[in-house]
Amino acid sequence: MILLNLLIKPVWLLLENIVQNDIGHEQYGTYSALLSLSFLFISFADFGINYYITQKGSSSQGELRILFSHVFTFKLMLLLVYPILLIGVGLLLNYSAQELYFLSLLSFTQALLQFVYFFRANFQASQHFVIDSFISVLDKVLLIIIVLVIMSYGLTLHNFINGRLITVLVTFGIVYLLVLKTYGWIKPSLDFAAMKRILVLSWPFALMTALYSVNEKIDQVMLERIYGAKEAGLYAGAYRWLDAFMMYLWTIMPIFFAKFAFNINNKEESNKLFNSGLIICALPFIFLFSFIIFYGDKFFILFSNSDTQEIAVMSTTLKILIVSALLNGFFSMFSTLINSTGFVKPMSMAVVVSILMNVTLNFIFIPRYGAIAAAVNTCVSTAFLSVVAVWMVKSKEMVAVNYGIIIRLLMILGLTFLVFFSFSYLSVQWITASVCAAIVMVTAGFLLGLKKYII
Repeated sequence: MILLNLLIKPVWLLLENIVQNDIGHEQYGTYSALLSLSFLFISFADFGINYYITQKGSSSQGELRILFSHVFTFKLMLLLVYPILLIGVGLLLNYSAQELYFLSLLSFTQALLQFVYFFRANFQASQHFVIDSFISVLDKVLLIIIVLVIMSYGLTLHNFINGRLITVLVTFGIVYLLVLKTYGWIKPSLDFAAMKRILVLSWPFALMTALYSVNEKIDQVMLERIYGAKEAGLYAGAYRWLDAFMMYLWTIMPIFFAKFAFNINNKEESNKLFNSGLIICALPFIFLFSFIIFYGDKFFILFSNSDTQEIAVMSTTLKILIVSALLNGFFSMFSTLINSTGFVKPMSMAVVVSILMNVTLNFIFIPRYGAIAAAVNTCVSTAFLSVVAVWMVKSKEMVAVNYGIIIRLLMILGLTFLVFFSFSYLSVQWITASVCAAIVMVTAGFLLGLKKYII
């Protein structure tokens, strides 16, 4: 299932490029803004319950059945309430009738998807990891199949959004049958006192989800409302790749999070984990950063319907966004350490400040510079969070930061960048340049002694 996941995600990534190319940047910009808006308020479709179920239900199967019974009815209520909430927000943002219709479909799809995640949380809590892995790829496989079928008949924004809804409806049906087969029939009930207790305990998870959703998705909503749908589409075309690159960090960060938490009283082991994590996180982004600065246009070869200026905007936007990815590669280990050792509140406050900074800068610069401004503002807010994370780790003396490793990583960054610059200047084919840069980067890592820090 892991291998299938690794195969499906790149396929969907490329298919999204084709979809945007077919329906056009303006239509896709509308879609990306509406989808991002649904993510901004996603906590209201879940209230942190899924995380709570995974954590609390693991301790007792009997308790898991009780939680499932109470929460199931509440989730059904959210399935109806959440789209109404989003339509209200859409009215306040002055969306057209058609855009409100699309928003209602997308918000219902998101609420239904949260319901699927609720089922997954129950499977995770009861240690049914094989079933959970199957569900994790099910909706993606179905979506790829349905979109390919739609494309053969003629792709439009309307049938693309309908396709996403159909995918999640089918996924929901299959997963619910798995729930019935695994647990049997569990009678839905709603104990308001019990639900109140659950919501009180799950609200920290809801807050965390809300903050990170706003931090990631606010740019596309503001860009579409302030500058226009086409510009939002161009930004989405570049941001899609940043999302894909960040999946690497989202995959390995939970592993280090768990290990930091386990070794919270073992400074020596924490130091080793931290040093290892710095290297593992930074190296791939060093390569990506250097490649994209000189060959970023290669990521947009599927946009056959775009003109030179549109490709240039997407390419420039990606080159700016990769700076944000590089910062995350170097400093995400700091924030992971902070969250795993219980300092969630100050880090959450830093995210709030970052959001306010990003929104303020967007209002000032998006009207004039569009997607480029949104990308720069993302980098500024990422840099702010990175500085805060480094300061907190240093001030709380969580680990003994080995700045020598960071210096060596910066040296590797310089060498890799220089190789790409040289080959680009000589007009060498990008594949040859990439292979040579990778060899130089790995060799430099060995010569600078980074291998001994990786555990």
